[in-house]
Amino acid sequence: MAEHKSKYNLSTKKFSDIQLIFSEQFKLRGLAERREKQIKGWSIAKKQALISGDFDKLKQLSKPRNIIYR
Repeated sequence: MAEHKSKYNLSTKKFSDIQLIFSEQFKLRGLAERREKQIKGWSIAKKQALISGDFDKLKQLSKPRNIIYR
């Protein structure tokens, strides 16, 4: 957050007006990076469910929709 707010480099400069609304802590940086990549790939609906703590909705949104069971 400090890098974003300080406009330290070009990649963070354009996102200097962001606000932290959700965070998780990890002991290993690699695990945190993997989780960040996972969440970035989610739909907006899934991200909103995570932020609001609606884990039932998050599970529902995580289920595949176009699978035909035979």
